[in-house]
Parts: sequence; C-alpha cells; structure tokens
Amino acid sequence: MGLRLGLALCGEGIAAAAHAGVLRALSERAVTPGALCGAGSGALAAALAALGTTPLQSAALGAALVGRRALGHPLGWEAARGRALSRVLLALTEGAPMRACKTPLALPCVALLSGKGLAFTSAPGLRALSEPAGSGLVFTREAPLWLGVRAAMSAPAWVTPASWMDVSLIAAQEPEACALALRALGAQELLFVVPTYRPEGRTDAFTRCALCHARRFARIEGVHVLAPAMPRGVGALSARRATECEQAGYDCAARALDGLLTAWGVSGGRILPFRPRR
Repeated sequence: MGLRLGLALCGEGIAAAAHAGVLRALSERAVTPGALCGAGSGALAAALAALGTTPLQSAALGAALVGRRALGHPLGWEAARGRALSRVLLALTEGAPMRACKTPLALPCVALLSGKGLAFTSAPGLRALSEPAGSGLVFTREAPLWLGVRAAMSAPAWVTPASWMDVSLIAAQEPEACALALRALGAQELLFVVPTYRPEGRTDAFTRCALCHARRFARIEGVHVLAPAMPRGVGALSARRATECEQAGYDCAARALDGLLTAWGVSGGRILPFRPRR
C-alpha cells in the first residue's frame, strides 16, 4: 500500500527556514511528497523544493532572508518592496518557468478586484475546480516561476500586488485554497506545515500579521498539521536566527513524522508518484 502525499508549506518571513528543517526530516525518512503547495514565504520554499534545488537547506535558509530584504524599505514604500521582492525571486529561481519543476507545484493566490482564486501550477491540463462551499481555483502554468511565488507572497499592506495579464494578484488568505490545489494535483493525504512564532515583549506589525495567518492555516479540517514552535523571541524578520528556526522545524517533524507515517501505513516511506487529477 502506498500513499499520495501533498505537502503545503505555509507561513511568513523566517518561517521558510523551519520549512527547510521539515523537508530535511522528510528526506531522512526517504519520503518525497508527490505534490507541493506554498503560501507566504512557504511559497518560495515549496518552489525551491519543487525545482530540486540542492542543497535545499541552504537555499531555503537563503529564501528566509527574502522577507527582510524586501521589507527593508521604510513603511509605506509598498511599490519599492514589491520591486525588491521581484528581483530577489527572479535571482533565486534563475528565471525558470513553472514547467521546470520536477515535483508538481501549485501556488494559490487571489485576484484583487474580483476575488476569484487562481493557482500557478507546474502540472499541465488542470481545469477549474470548486468546493461545495463555492470557493474555487482556476489553474495556469503560463507564467515564470518567480511570478507565481511573488503572487503567493504579496501580503496586502506590505507588498504591492503582483501583476499578471493586467490582473492584480495577492496572496491567498485562506487555507482551503492550498487544500483544493493539492487535491487537484492528486494528493490523498494532506500535510500542512505552519510554523508559529512566540514573540516576547513588543512585536513588530509583520510578526503580528504572521501570527494571525498561522492561526488561520492551523485550523483547517481534514488535514494533518505540523506546527513547529519557533525559538522564543524570534519574529518574522529575525533573519539572523534562521539556523535556529531550521532546527526547530526539523525537531518538530522528527517527533511527529514517524507516528504519522505509521498511521498512514507507509512507515517505510513508500510514497507513490502520481498524476494530477484532470
């Protein structure tokens, strides 16, 4: 018996470093997710993993610095932060197209004016899907990878929306979009990685925003959630503590994964490759 595992990496700022630790723990157990999805800085970690960037840990730790670089401009310079983020993402992904991903990838976002869901994907032939509740996604692979990541990281009030075919796009704010995208890619079991911050004293506004998003993504029903607790005092922009955050992600995953894999009946790491649902 095998398992089609979909992995969603969710979180803001330095959370990307914790994602790298979780990916390291999965790799040690010979578990390769069959589909990846990302939200916030998790979008970049998922994109680098889908590309097969090696060593992934170094790349993801570098990705964790993106938020601080992009947000380093004075508050109110959303356009400048957007341009900075675009330049960094283009460099990190080396201009690769969506189809260059070795693992199926989906990056959900939302059209700013219409509120309709869109997901940039590396998988061909995906059609529009919707849930009974009425939410849905339209899939496209006609974009460079960096643009999909940029859209999935475009938090309102922090970075200007991404622009694609004259449509303004912002990050998906609800976890259901990630779940729908992974199921469209053929996943049977869904694992969400949602790092949580434990700030001390005064907290910057971006970390408070990250805390709100983490609580929302950790409460989705029907999926398994790993919630690595970041070291105390770490905020979303604490780039200098990226190594500690990577270890926190690894430790959390190491404690939880063996039990999860046993429960799924794949303790030997027998994860099946699979084709996207058409």
